Amino acid sequence: MADQETDRRRGSRTVRSNVPAGFAGPDVVSEIAPDGWEHSPQLACFHRSPERVLEERLLIHRNLEQLRRVWKCRDGASSEVSYPAPTLDELRREYSSQEVTEVMGLCLWDIFSDNHEVITADGWLVNIGSFRRADAFLNEHLTRQRHDSRHRRYLRFYMATIWISGRADLTPVYAMIFRRLSALWRRLCLSLPGVRAPGVRGAPRSGTVGDQLLRF
Repeated sequence: MADQETDRRRGSRTVRSNVPAGFAGPDVVSEIAPDGWEHSPQLACFHRSPERVLEERLLIHRNLEQLRRVWKCRDGASSEVSYPAPTLDELRREYSSQEVTEVMGLCLWDIFSDNHEVITADGWLVNIGSFRRADAFLNEHLTRQRHDSRHRRYLRFYMATIWISGRADLTPVYAMIFRRLSALWRRLCLSLPGVRAPGVRGAPRSGTVGDQLLRF
């Protein structure tokens, strides 16, 4: 144990002396990315293009196909199982599906959670839980729909569009959701700021989502 502690302290001193201003200190950045990190080739490690993702998937695909051929020769399989190579069009469709799923889940959390109330035409309160419980509900629904637990992520939709609402106008997404809800219920009452449902008295509060969302 003493030797391990000595080694740990020696390693800690070595790291501190090598990067005295931290892993991302100005001295480190200026040395590995003289033109700035935003212009560094290493930026591609975290911001891959679809073409790069395809290249990596094709490499994995070729390796797996080669491994299957080895297994076939070893086991004497009568038929060779082969899978088609991924394509760029498939990859782009996958990316689009993932992004649309994220936007829909975030906007649904905005509507049904965050202390908002959704009431059906016959007066029933639709409650999927608030905050983390609403996130878990949407996550579980998505997982069941796709029959794949890999899509489940903790706090995936929690706090919803708070981080992305300034990047683009999400009004068309909210409008589509409200149109579909209106088709199910004749009356939709929300405490969402800036929204007033038909038949609800009182002036709407100011907010980013306007009255027009509920003018079906």
